[in-house]
Amino acid sequence: MQETTQHVTDSYPFQEECITQPAEVEGTMIRGRRENAYSLIENIIALTKCLNYALTPDVDGKWLFGQLNLEKALPTEWDEIVVRRGVAVGNRFSRNQIEIDGEGFGEIRFIGGAP
Repeated sequence: MQETTQHVTDSYPFQEECITQPAEVEGTMIRGRRENAYSLIENIIALTKCLNYALTPDVDGKWLFGQLNLEKALPTEWDEIVVRRGVAVGNRFSRNQIEIDGEGFGEIRFIGGAP
């Protein structure tokens, strides 16, 4: 992901099920493989959202993407993503560690509530 001067002017249909259906939830982690045409960041967000619903389904509203803190640039090529829940404050907030092909890349945070 890279910041540019180009403005977002378009959207397209996003089928999260292509990412989440083949994913595996084990304990407090979810594992997804590159089996779809979506970008790495789209996979990370969809997998984290799925993990939050699996671990804390009784959210008041929805689980929403909040923040992404990367320690280094995301790779252009990848095979497997693992997202591990670290800290959760009830059904209101979660901090999740991102691993790509076995290497740590940072943290993604989700917020529970009404959009």
